Amino acid sequence: MTAHEDELSSTQMKQTPCAGCGRWLHLEVAVFCCTCGRKLTDPAAAETRADEGGEELLPGKIILARFELVRELGRGGMATVYEARDLAVGSSVALKFLHEHLADNDTVVRRFLREAEVARELQHPGIVRSLGSDNWNGRQFIAMELVDGQTLTALMRSRGALGFREGLHLLDMVLDALQYAHGAGVIHRDVKPQNIMVTRNGRVKIVDFGLAAIRDSAATTLTRTGAVLGTTQYMSPEQLHGGSIDFRADIYAAGVLIFEMFTGQLPFNGRSMMEVAYKHIYEEPPRPRGLRHDMSKRLETVILRCLAKRPAERYASVETLRLELHDAIAGKRMEERRHDEIGDLVTEDGTDSPWDLILYSTLAKPDWDGKVVRYDDEFYRVMQNEQHARDTYRYALYLKQLPRTEIVNYYIDYERYVAEQHSRKSHDSGLLAGITRLFRR
Repeated sequence: MTAHEDELSSTQMKQTPCAGCGRWLHLEVAVFCCTCGRKLTDPAAAETRADEGGEELLPGKIILARFELVRELGRGGMATVYEARDLAVGSSVALKFLHEHLADNDTVVRRFLREAEVARELQHPGIVRSLGSDNWNGRQFIAMELVDGQTLTALMRSRGALGFREGLHLLDMVLDALQYAHGAGVIHRDVKPQNIMVTRNGRVKIVDFGLAAIRDSAATTLTRTGAVLGTTQYMSPEQLHGGSIDFRADIYAAGVLIFEMFTGQLPFNGRSMMEVAYKHIYEEPPRPRGLRHDMSKRLETVILRCLAKRPAERYASVETLRLELHDAIAGKRMEERRHDEIGDLVTEDGTDSPWDLILYSTLAKPDWDGKVVRYDDEFYRVMQNEQHARDTYRYALYLKQLPRTEIVNYYIDYERYVAEQHSRKSHDSGLLAGITRLFRR
């Protein structure tokens, strides 16, 4: 073990891997895996936990003559969340119960209740509303707005890397909520896809402010010097060192989130949380464009700036990050993307042009006339095809973007087209001009 790793290990709590998914968890606070919900079975951990006794929380149970439990929604290292019906008003809510074995841990209880207090003060459509906290049979619980949807983790697990436009739509709402929280003096400190809910209508809600730090507040004493709190895969180097942090720790976590959303993987992985933490502190992240070739250089620059080791080298505010992200994706998002290996150049024309996209090529594509092309997660129809267009590019295809409501059954996926032509070029360059493959939507 290096000196750096030895220094880092002194700030880590005892950990055990989840038998279900392999995630490493802190034994002092975890009974259930916060990723897969499986109960921890590590023998050493079992000795430190009290049995889960007391009255069971089952569907139909009435809580304080006010809430009727409907079903369990999920469980994490500190709490279990249930859907419940508010008998007073007839609406559905979420009840988050602290695990019984943590009831005697004053620090955990105070942090749990502070989540309700912080969320109640943050009135923003992108932050789940807290309806208050109470105690039932010695168990602390928080009543919250019920979110009808899934976590961003579940969305990415089912979809893989997200499209740039879709990702920007979600990130814009996440960053707007974080910007509001920062303006209120609150640092989330645990920004990750598991704490981001995506509703059925595509809206975003940030949850779990249990680890939040409040600027200029005595509440920050809940985090002692040298304590490491958060989720290692998304923690900034200064967080992992257990030192003082500011809003730029959330910007680092947002950078990890953006990296993961657009590449389908985390910037740092390892066999243990210790290894992951070491990489966050001392190693440079891989270049996102090496993992996703259609990513613009400008977007890669935004991501890597968020992931700078030194806070001073990151964006100074979430607002600045939002603007840069918009410019990188939705603004002049395509600079000019050259695909020299097959002789193509994709660009946008000026603002007065009737065309939304122009594809210049050294090779004719007559069989593309009138067809639909998918490019950068949007659909375009080839409207015009002309010869002798620009510099060394002898041909130009002019495309108009299709309305999102238009049904597309077959289309040419340009990214796959480029990959196929590149692989075919070494085999038979004469095939390039005539190959068009249609994909079903």
